[in-house]
Amino acid sequence: MAKLAHLSLRSRIWYWRRRCPRALPCGDHRTTYEMSLRTGDRRTAIRRALALDLALEEVMLSG
Repeated sequence: MAKLAHLSLRSRIWYWRRRCPRALPCGDHRTTYEMSLRTGDRRTAIRRALALDLALEEVMLSG
């Protein structure tokens, strides 16, 4: 299974965190996007993180 550097485990819940691309505004002067993946299972967290990565890439490419 893939190892993703932008995943972290806190209190038995996986979190996804990525730096805000310069092309996209993050709002509130944040420098990162961060979101709970709402799972304690590593495989599920990796699948959800990959889906979020893909969605972020699509948004960046669309404009």
